[in-house]
Parts: sequence; C-alpha cells; structure tokens
Amino acid sequence: MIALLLVLGTFLYLTFIGQAVVSLLRPRLGVLWSWFIAPTVGLALIIVIITRLNVWGMPVRVAGPWLTLGLFVAAVGIFIWRRPKLPWRQLAPFFGIVCVYLLYVGWPAVRFGFNWISYGNDDMANYCLAAERFLNHGYYDLPLQTDLEGRNYTQHYWFMHGLQQIRPGSELAIAWVASLTGLKAHQTFMPTILMLSMLQIFALGAVSIFKGRYRKVTLVAFFLFATSPLFGLGTLYQLIAQVGGIALLLATASVLFATRHMTWRKLALGGLITGCLAIYYPEVAPFVALGIILCALRLRYTDRPLFKRYALFIGGVALLTFTLIATNTYQFINTLVMQSVGSAGLGAMAEINDQSGGLVLFPWTLVPSFVPMIFGLHAFGVVGVDPLISILIALAFGFLVLMVVRAWKNVREGAPAGYVGTLMLFLGFYLFAKGQDFGLFKLAMFAQPVVALFLAQGFSHFLFSPKSTTRRWAALALVLFFARTIWPHAYYTYASLGTYGGGLTEVVGASRLGVSFTPPKDLKFDAIESDINNVVTAKMLAQYTQGIDTRFLSRSYMDNIANIAVLKFLRTPDPDLGPQARIIEKLSLLRGLLPEEIMTGDVPDYKVMTIQKLDNNWTETSSRHLAYKDRLFVSVLRELDHFNKANPGTGWVTQNMFQYKLESQVKDHLVFIHSELSPHYYSSARFKAAFFQREPEPITKGDVYFHGSGRYNLFNIVHPSPNLRLIVDFSRTSLGKGRSKLPEKALVVGEKDYPLPFVGHGSARVVSPPIKPEYFEQNAYITLDFGEVPRPIEKDKTGLMRLWGLKFNLDDRRLVGFMRDASVITEEQYLALPRPTKIGDFPNDLSRYPGLEYSGLFEDGWVAEDAFFKLGPSRAGQILTFKGVIPDTEKFRTKGIDVTVSINEKPTEIVNLKSGEFTLTRLIKEASQITSISLKFSDAQIYGLDDPRPVSASVSEISIGDLPDLTSFRKLTNQSGDKFDLTGVDDDGWIARQATFNAPAFDAFKVLKVDLEMPGWAPVESNTLEVSVNGKATDRQVVARTSYSSLLIPLVAGQRTAVQLDAAQVFPLPNEKRERAFLIKNISFENLSPGDLFARGWHRSGYLFNLDRADVDGWVDRKIAFSFPATKQFKTAVVEIIRFPAKADLPLTVGINGAAQPTLNLELEKTERITIPLSADQATALTLDAPRNFALAAPDTRLRSFRIVTIDFQ
Repeated sequence: MIALLLVLGTFLYLTFIGQAVVSLLRPRLGVLWSWFIAPTVGLALIIVIITRLNVWGMPVRVAGPWLTLGLFVAAVGIFIWRRPKLPWRQLAPFFGIVCVYLLYVGWPAVRFGFNWISYGNDDMANYCLAAERFLNHGYYDLPLQTDLEGRNYTQHYWFMHGLQQIRPGSELAIAWVASLTGLKAHQTFMPTILMLSMLQIFALGAVSIFKGRYRKVTLVAFFLFATSPLFGLGTLYQLIAQVGGIALLLATASVLFATRHMTWRKLALGGLITGCLAIYYPEVAPFVALGIILCALRLRYTDRPLFKRYALFIGGVALLTFTLIATNTYQFINTLVMQSVGSAGLGAMAEINDQSGGLVLFPWTLVPSFVPMIFGLHAFGVVGVDPLISILIALAFGFLVLMVVRAWKNVREGAPAGYVGTLMLFLGFYLFAKGQDFGLFKLAMFAQPVVALFLAQGFSHFLFSPKSTTRRWAALALVLFFARTIWPHAYYTYASLGTYGGGLTEVVGASRLGVSFTPPKDLKFDAIESDINNVVTAKMLAQYTQGIDTRFLSRSYMDNIANIAVLKFLRTPDPDLGPQARIIEKLSLLRGLLPEEIMTGDVPDYKVMTIQKLDNNWTETSSRHLAYKDRLFVSVLRELDHFNKANPGTGWVTQNMFQYKLESQVKDHLVFIHSELSPHYYSSARFKAAFFQREPEPITKGDVYFHGSGRYNLFNIVHPSPNLRLIVDFSRTSLGKGRSKLPEKALVVGEKDYPLPFVGHGSARVVSPPIKPEYFEQNAYITLDFGEVPRPIEKDKTGLMRLWGLKFNLDDRRLVGFMRDASVITEEQYLALPRPTKIGDFPNDLSRYPGLEYSGLFEDGWVAEDAFFKLGPSRAGQILTFKGVIPDTEKFRTKGIDVTVSINEKPTEIVNLKSGEFTLTRLIKEASQITSISLKFSDAQIYGLDDPRPVSASVSEISIGDLPDLTSFRKLTNQSGDKFDLTGVDDDGWIARQATFNAPAFDAFKVLKVDLEMPGWAPVESNTLEVSVNGKATDRQVVARTSYSSLLIPLVAGQRTAVQLDAAQVFPLPNEKRERAFLIKNISFENLSPGDLFARGWHRSGYLFNLDRADVDGWVDRKIAFSFPATKQFKTAVVEIIRFPAKADLPLTVGINGAAQPTLNLELEKTERITIPLSADQATALTLDAPRNFALAAPDTRLRSFRIVTIDFQ
C-alpha cells in the first residue's frame, strides 16, 4: 500500500507545483482546465530543470531532493500570492475516478509493494539501469573502461544518451522519484509509471473540457479512459515513455490547438510543455506539428485575422521550446531524423522485418480481432472463439465508424481532440495498408485517450437525452460495454503478477521473490559470473553488483547499448553515409551542441572476444582469463530457469530469485550461449531463436513450465565430468496441425555426433549415449540440434477473422517444439535416476517421476505408432501389465490394431486389439536395473473432430509387479457365467505333476497364454512338460532350471476345451511338504495378430492346421509345407505371399497333394495370391519352394526367400 501512497503523493506534488505555474501565468483557459493540466505542467517543470542540472554535471541523487524542495517552497509562495480557486465539488468526481483507476490497474502493488516488476520487459530494465546512471552521474560523465567491462553496467547507458543522443526523459523521471525515496530504480519504476498514467487521464480532461464546456462528457470520458484495457496495458507493459509522452501530447494539444486567449501567458505555458515533450517523447512531435498545420488551415479559411495571430503565437512557442531544451535540441532532432529513415520508432521495426525475412512481431494487429482490441472488447494476444469473436469484430466496426464521425465533428468545432483524432485515424489506415504491425500496436495505445473521448461523446448524446427511456437504455449500454472490458483488463493485470510466463510476461516470479541481490560477505571471491539467460533478470542483477567485475556467460547484454559507431560519424568532418542517408548527414551541422569531451576526448569502447567456428561464432564474456582466484557463480532459482533441472547441483545458497555458490564448486552445469546458429530470442535474429520465454504447459494448468525451442541450442558446460549424458525433456503436443511426430534426426554435437532416441508422437524425456564435448579456448561446448527447420504454429481462423490477414500466424515464434529441460548428468547419476515401476496418472506422473525416460507419449496418456518407457528395476518372473483403451474409430472397431510389446528390446507376441478397454500381461524373463518397455502399434487414427492428433491407444497403466494369486482367474466366466475349472493348480501358482484347465465355451476364438517358471533352486537340471488339448498332444517343451516357458493354447469358439499339462518330474518346495513341477507366473488371454496365428497354424474361426519352417513374422527360407485337415467349414484356403525385394523376379514352385502346379513368377512389390481347394474328407497338402534365399536388411541376420502375408479360409 505504501507504493500506491507514493504514486498518489507524487501525483499531488506535481499537481501542486503545476497549478502554481498555471496560476502564475494565468492563461485564462478555465478553472477546471487548469487543474486538469496542472500535473502535466508539474512534470514538464521537473523534467526541463532536472535535465539542465544533469547536463551541467549534477547527479539526480543530489539535484532531485533539493529541486523538489525548492519548487515546493516556490509553489507555496505562488499559492499565497495568486490564491488559485480549488473547485472541490466539480473536481471531486474526476479525482475519485483517478483514485479508483489507481486500484483498478495498480492493485498488484498492494500485494508486492515496491517489488512489483509487472511484465518486466527489456525496455523497463534499460530504463532502470539508465536511471541508476543519472542518479549517480552527470549526463556526459565519461565511463571508465573497467566499468564497461563489468564493474558498472549502468555506465553503458552513457552510449545511449551521451553519444547516441536518445531521449532521456523517462529515465530522469524514474531517477527523480528514486532520489526522493532512496530506493533502487526498479523499485520506483511502477510507482512512477502509475503516476504518469494518472497525469494522462487528467490531461485528457484538459482536452475534453474544450471552451470550459462538456463537463459531463468529460466525466464519462474519464470513466471510459480509466477503465480502458489497452490504456491499462500500456502502463502494465511498462511503456513509460509512451505513458508520460501521451500526457504531454494531450496537454500540448489543449494549449496549442485551442485558439482562444493567445497571449504571452499561454505562450509561456505552451513552450514549457512542448519543451518537456521534446526531451521526454519526441516521437509524438509530428502529431503536434501536423495538428498545428490542420488548425492553421482551418483558421486560414474561417478566420484570417486570427490565423496571423496564431502563426505568431506558434512561432513564439517554438522559440521558447528550443531555448528551454538548449543543447538537447540535438537529441530532439536526432530522434526525429532517425525515425524518418527507419532507425528508430516505427521505421526501426520495418527494418527488423527486412532483416528477418518477413518476421512479424505483432501479428495480432494485422488480423480482424485487432479492431475490438482497440476498444478493449478483446484481449491483445488471445485467440478468439467464434461466434463471440465475430460478434465483437462487427460491434467494433460500428465503433470505428463512430470514431470517424466524431473526429469530423470535433474538427468542425475546432476542438483539439478533433485534430489529434483525425491525424491518428489517417495514420492508422496508412499503417494498416502498409502492413506495419508495430506501428499499429503503438498507435492503438497512443489513440486510447481520443478513443475514450469519442466514445464518451457518443454515449453522452443518449445518456443526457431529455427522454428518460433513452437515458436508461444508454446507461445500460454503457454498463454492458464496461462489463465486456473487465475480462481483457483482468487478463492484463493478472499477467502482471508474474505468476506465469510467456506472452506478455518476461520474468516469472520476480515480483513474488524479489530481484534484489546482496553479494555475500562470508565467501571470498574476486568477481561474479552468471549463467542467467534472461535479459531482464540479468539487468536486474547488474543493478546490485556495481563495483564488482560481473560477467554474464550466456551473452553480452550490452552489445546493442554500448554502440560506439556513432562516434566515428560525429568526428568525421564531412561524413558520407550514401544516398540513402543524406538526411542523417545533416545532423553534423548540430555537432556544436555536443560537449567537447565527446568530440575530442578519449572515449572508452566496449569490446568482447569472438570465438569463431566453421559454421558458428559467439562471444566469450567470461573473466576466467583474468587472474582471479575464484568467482561467485550466480544463477536464478532452478525452477525459474530453462535448463539444468535434472541436475541442479548442491550447495546453492538462495537469495530472493537468485542462487549462488563459488564457481569452483559448480560442476556439469549447462550455460546457454547466444550465437549466430542459436541466437537469443531478444535479438534481430528472433526468426531463428534457440529458445523463448518460459510459459505454463497448457495440459498441466500451470504446474509444469516449458519453453518454445528452435532448432539449435549451443551450451557451454562448466567443469564437465567425463562420460556425460544429455537428458532432454521435450514435447511437440502443442504444435498441432499434424506436427506431433517427434524429431527423427535429433543430435547432440560434441566431439562427434550423438543421436537422441526420439520415437513416436507427442512428448519425450530421452537421454543421449555418453558424450564428449568439443573444446574452444579450453571451454567445453555441445550443440543440441533437433534436425528440423522451425516453423510457426498454425491456427485456423473462422468467421469474420477470415476478412483479412489470413497469411499471418497469430504466434510469431518459429519452433521445432517445446522443451521442459536440458541437463547433463554423469553415468553414475544416470544409473541412479529414480525410475518408477508403475505409471498411469497422466500428465502428473511425467513430472512426478523426473527419472522416467520415455518417448512417444502425449501428455494426456495417448500414444501413436511407437513409444517406449524405461521403468525401474525388475526381477525375472515379474509381470508387466499394460492397460489401456483403443479409440472407437471405424477401422479399429472392425479390423482392430496389431500391438507388439517388447521388454528390454525383446519383442513378445503380436496381439490384435479392437476398440475398447484392454489389459495385456507379459512375463519378464530377465532381471534388469532399467526395464525398457517398447510399444509398437500397426496404425494410428485421428480420433475426434477437435483433436488433430494421430493416436493408437490411451495408456491407463504400465506397471511391473508380482503375479497375484489365481483366485481372480478361477472366477473368470464366459458369457453364460461358466467358470474355468483348474485341478492340480495351487492358489499361489504351483502346479503338480499333472494339471488340467477345463475352459468354458466362449463366443469367439481365444488364445490362452500360460507363463511358467522353472526356479533356479530346483534340484533338477531341467523338466519336461507335455501339453495336450482335448486329448491331442500339441506341444512338448524341455525347460531348463532358472528359465521360463510360455504356452499358447487355442480355445476354439463354441466348445469347451480341456487342457492338460504333464510334467516329467516334481521336486519338494523349500521348507514345505509340497512337491511341485512348475510355477505359473502369469495367465492371460491373448488376441494374437493374424500373423502370429497363422505362424502357429491357427485361424480365428477355430480351424487349426499345420505348417513348418515359417518364422513368427512369416518369413520363409526357400521351402514351406502346409497340411490342412479335412473340413466342411471351408471350401478353399488362400495364401498370400510377397518375395524378397531383389532386382530379379523369383520363381516359386507350387505343389498341391504332391501334384506340381504352374510355377509362379514372384514380381517386385507384388503380392501373389494362391488359392488351394480344401476337402471335406481328407487332408490337403501344400508345398511352396523357391530356388534361393537372400540376406535380410541389417540388423536382421537371417537368410530368407519370401514372406507369408496372410492365410485365410473361405
């Protein structure tokens, strides 16, 4: 609350001294008008004087308090002398609205006080560092070389203001407030901009209350402006120059665009305000100049005598303006010239667009939803949903027509707002035609006071109608309009809390945790190094490390600030910049306004060392080449960082949002390096940025953060261990539009290329093989290359959103996916990762178990064709359980989907599953510390109209466990309620010498799978097991000790099946009297795939046949023989085969019942269909014989001739 009291206090102070100036000059433009313009006049007085004092070499920390006191004393004297009127009753509702606005926009300050950072954009950080410089130094005080190298980053801003002559007004305003409070610049930033926004609201009153009339309209305008979401966004987005500059523009318009009482008193007031505007925000000076021209043209044709007086009046104002800004005239003209040639302001953004090949930073301004954003009906940067967004667009078009009508009427009346509004409308249509996104974004905020006033005039026409019915409907319309603006405003203000990142918010958690830092006194260090890769956080830290050599390893954050190139231009007698920049050359005529030390003195330069690689280069910013004994390593809290989450290290000391320890204690720590190949997103190479801001992952509702990633990420590894692995936590789920497939060519580039094992779709947490980094200048580096060209996220536009701008993606980032983390870990850490043995609670299990390696899983549990999971340790004899759901699609309902589960790279049976829930169990036959589970599905389908993802199944559970007792299996029934009858089988799974399974009749063909163990402690070397089905021997196995065996038993549909197991011998169980032969580890039903069925001589109809010399996957080595028993159920057998893909055709000899058939010529990639007639009385024999075989593709070592695709019966 103290922060808001500071806002109110500075506002009242400026109002007090501003009213003193107005009372002293007495321009006679109205009592209420004088109070509306007073705060802005107070600001103008402060800025003009404090600029002169600072230019003369006086730091603001010294000048600010004394100037404040002196002006207060002078104002008291003027109040006593002039006794200005204070219209309490008239002023009270306006002041009340401003106070409500302060809470409406500034309520986060109640929660965070002076720690409120709001969005924390880079401009704010620059303003703060520059303000710190003005606090402690004169305007032209030359920095020391050691300061530029890291001891005082605030001194870099000498280049911005002293050399490049960039406007200093905002920084001086922040420094002035800081000088009164003793706070850091970042602590006074938000109170200062809130105070300036209050000035802008009052300045609107000065424009609105034209000729002393329209007080009711002005009250409505105050309300609409104070609740305008886009106006609030300008404040929360920390556009401090704009917020204060528009207040000065409105005040200037109310003085210079009004042709009443053009006396020297008014002239003096106008000169003071425009002088401040020239220092504070020259960008809006063209509005002033063009507005004066419009006003003059109107007088030229309506009141010629007044036109001459107006021309003299404006000439006098201009003369006083340049007298007041004095040597800052160079800065004022420099800014205007740079704007005109595209080196600042709107033109600069056009230049960046050219550099980046068409990158649009503010695409929201080039689509129809921008129109309702202007009026606060829709939030900036939010995708609208039809039909609401189309309704809002149509409504906003109506308001836009109202703007045009009101601008014309105000110009006809000679109202200042008419000139400003007309200029902004023309400029807006021009920028729209040019596709100038940044210009439209800025203009929309510039125009908010005029928009509010014109809307107020429209509403007031009905609100103050003589008809009560009209007034009631108008009041209702106003309430509904305000109600609609609440949501966009709430969206903007909530984002300013910094509780989540991405979009508007640059720094997460800064307001809550605090950005202050006190270097520790209990550690011995000579310098500070930091891996901070967020530009704002780095600059916040730099405010607190002045006097200590501080280096940011990720990048030089001052390379765009400390630009000495201007010095060469200034010192060249007759500069030649080429035909495109002749107007810039004319600035050399004003060099006499600059101090002598710039023109002739020794100016330090900011230099960094460049490391050059064949395909990349970057800057080396470390202080390691200096003879420091040890350095303090400062990082942000690990949960706030992009990287190193899987290996945060130990021994960190926490301080607010930072953590630190000695650099000698940091090990295996990744530092992102800004380079040509992998640039920071805060650069002109944003179109190929390595990463973007952290943002909440949508599916986790803010519990997990990730960041958009480009193709390349270059890392320096601090003190690397040997045999490191890189762990990458990555997702493509949120890319949408068929982009969910994980990268297939991802690499870690070090001493050589190391592939990353991505498979499937969705998300992954994969670990590289052991890697060795490459070294430059004794530093270790690796590059993470995802192997794909980044592309924007595409989102469909519907309804009125299709009117224009279809080519613009509403998200300007170019991404390959989203990364949650990248960390390096040692081999020991890899083996010790905490891996679960059960997963199924998605997405929570993905963050709950950071040691889970996986790939191919969507965060909500869906998988597509391929996926793998690396679970915790398993013992031989345990059971893998896979539960899930096959989606209900037409294809999966009718044909099903084949699924293969592999355990530790060894595939198990292929099963066919149809739509619905399923449970698969598999016996684990080998112990492993890391149990690798792979899933392979034969197909994936789009499931649902609103979900474009291809999916094969939803995972409900994947777990490793011991087999429960057989009680539940005994209770299993068929459709009629008949149960399995087990004899010779104990509840704990042990079977006697003889065991029987009497299965009930089922409606469909099933396969019963029984997994058996021959324990290692058994006193016999092996045991023989014979299997018979319905009295017919079907299988005989010799099972060695310490091994497992799986029995697959067909259960023909519609009949009971008797299965008998006979063991050759039994042995006593330890510490028991029982003697048993085998232990059942698992019993399950398997929906084997058609391939697995025919390889065993089974058909889903229950028809069983014999075949030999065929592999499980259907491959045959030269010859195969079939025997089809007599059957009345089928007339023919159909065998489909395809040959090995050799160049030459393959002849195939076919024999049926010993009789040779015509030789088939197997062609390339052509399936051959062989039809065999079956007999109802006797068996039918089929032989297929090929003359040669071929080596299958690696890593398969088999020699095979042809492959059986399917066997069916008709």
